[in-house]
Amino acid sequence: MRILLAGGGTGGHLFPLIAVAEALRRKDPQIALLLCGRRNSLEQQEADRAKIRFLPLFRQSNRRDNALQMAISLLLAALGVCQCLYRLFRLRPDWVVGSGGYISLPMIAAAKLLGQPYVLLEQNRIPGKVTRSFARSAQAVFLTFPAPAGSLVSERTILVGNPVRQNLFVARSEAREFLGLAPSALLLVLAGGSQGARSLNEFAVSGLPRLLERIPQLEVFWVAGSKHASVYRERLPRHERLQLVDFTTEAPIRVAAADLFVGRSSAGFLSEALVAGVPSILVPYPHAADDHQMANARFLEEAGAAIVVTEDALDTLEATIVVLFQNPQRLEEMRRATAALARPRAASEVAGWLLGQAHATR
Repeated sequence: MRILLAGGGTGGHLFPLIAVAEALRRKDPQIALLLCGRRNSLEQQEADRAKIRFLPLFRQSNRRDNALQMAISLLLAALGVCQCLYRLFRLRPDWVVGSGGYISLPMIAAAKLLGQPYVLLEQNRIPGKVTRSFARSAQAVFLTFPAPAGSLVSERTILVGNPVRQNLFVARSEAREFLGLAPSALLLVLAGGSQGARSLNEFAVSGLPRLLERIPQLEVFWVAGSKHASVYRERLPRHERLQLVDFTTEAPIRVAAADLFVGRSSAGFLSEALVAGVPSILVPYPHAADDHQMANARFLEEAGAAIVVTEDALDTLEATIVVLFQNPQRLEEMRRATAALARPRAASEVAGWLLGQAHATR
């Protein structure tokens, strides 16, 4: 059996595919997996790490700043579709699995043109453009959150949660023991995503030293982003209870051990927080497509698992953190609400569905 995975550009679009690949291998060690994406990219790096055959695509672009960039993006997408048509004709996979985003677009479009069976993974509360455009012809659309009424044209939606990688499944007690945290320590994890978040980073420079002074038992793990960590490290006085890293450092075990997560509400980080059962203060990126980060954040807030602080209210973030750490009962209630939303079997359910459907048609 052969399954082709299409997606990337960001960890949020790539890691669910890796999680499904891991689950497929656990269920069928003989399965042939292929991952297509950009050459010399996060996709290729993760494919090599996971020992998945990598298929490089024409480099795609999502730039739409002006008419010329839009035309270039469309041309690259068309070239990518032609390349994917050739690849699909030669490889003839049993399934194509797309995770949304512009990296997956050429392969999903090619699959639709050839009548190749494909499924889609949608990470956000508001389905993305690729999901909305190709949902009608998909054999299934696997959802992380219930889609708002009228946002998706498909009768084949399956609510499973966001597939997460095996290395995210770390027990809180084990994570804290591994990190050497004292029972009384309060761990705050602050992260803005793989590229960082300027507003959160600027808050951290001024706010974290004050928080460390106000809360003696507080320890902080700050993910500043791969492009910015060195800059902020120079601006921040060294503190024994503060660790500043870029995105490449192992974050899952820190999230598992955390008492509170503060960050963007991208699907990737939310999935890690949900699986770990960590209460969150979410600061949605205000320019995300279709404002999907706000929709993700509000869904968790309505369930009692998170507090939303908007970008224009960041001056309240420090006080909100202090209030939560001063109210252990509220944190515990949020932790229980978070755990209730977690769907740790998402990757296994997607893999089981793919294998079951393939076997049923043979």
